[in-house]
Amino acid sequence: MTGKKDIFLILLLLHLNKKVQGRTRFQKTVCLLKHKYQIPFSFSFKSYYYGPYSEDLADTLSLLQGTNLIEEVSEPLNEEMVRYSYRLTERGEDIIRSTISSADKELLTKMKKNIEEIQNIRTAELIALAKKTKFAEEARESPEATGKT
Repeated sequence: MTGKKDIFLILLLLHLNKKVQGRTRFQKTVCLLKHKYQIPFSFSFKSYYYGPYSEDLADTLSLLQGTNLIEEVSEPLNEEMVRYSYRLTERGEDIIRSTISSADKELLTKMKKNIEEIQNIRTAELIALAKKTKFAEEARESPEATGKT
């Protein structure tokens, strides 16, 4: 179940990033923000074709599209492939602008810095980094690693 904080963080991500190109890139960006940078997203990620994937995140993106807060734009890459890009709608921008002033300033600064780092990573490298980060966290949390068997 998606909470208000997750919705705010997604809107903030798109506000700071302006646009995220690709569903895979969006998934890996949120995964890294959560698992590497400790941004408090509540989404659970599981192993999938192109690394960590969250069904809840995909559902939340659909919900935000349906409520006209974000827009998904399809861009044909060739005859068989389409890339989907995400950006805030005018309504989404209005909401984030009206709520950002009451947000935790430390979180805003941290998220802006982390997003700038992630923007400079090619998608293939982002996938590898998300896999490595997610699996490293799973290993730290496993009963064998914590001594709780």
